[in-house]
Amino acid sequence: VDLVHALGAVGFRVVDVNTTFTRRPDAQEGNCSDYIVITDDILPDHYGAVLDIAESSFVYSRFHLDPLICNETANSLKRAWVENYINNKRGERLIVAIIDDVPVGFLAVLAKSIDGKETRIIDLVAVGSEHQGRGVGKAMVSYFVIRYVGVCTLLRVGTQVANLASVRLY
Repeated sequence: VDLVHALGAVGFRVVDVNTTFTRRPDAQEGNCSDYIVITDDILPDHYGAVLDIAESSFVYSRFHLDPLICNETANSLKRAWVENYINNKRGERLIVAIIDDVPVGFLAVLAKSIDGKETRIIDLVAVGSEHQGRGVGKAMVSYFVIRYVGVCTLLRVGTQVANLASVRLY
């Protein structure tokens, strides 16, 4: 707290506060939906829809919470972030949720070794606004937990404490 006050005194300010969750992969995790298809293989026909979700679904990211960054810029950053996954420039994989052959959400995965433990990290997750509250996020996180059984030791995700929907999801 003293450090935060000292930094504030010289012009720094708190933009957000992060929280991090870790757990082990678990084959007992259940998929909560029979109408949502989760896939590791994003099809070229789905790129546009996934990028639109990335550009329009965030309100609690550090970019969106920072009053010095306009929402248009913050939205563009999220779109570019996911575009880097699509172009294999970032991360391990992009998991996509599909309903009736239409992408409705995505979960981006990073691979890292943390303290000597193979770890998979939810780098970014979003569900299109018209599909929020229907179990899509939960289905993707469940898939993520099951997907990495035997692949890594730990799973990790971080979010902003202001993002109560994400805190509840994780």
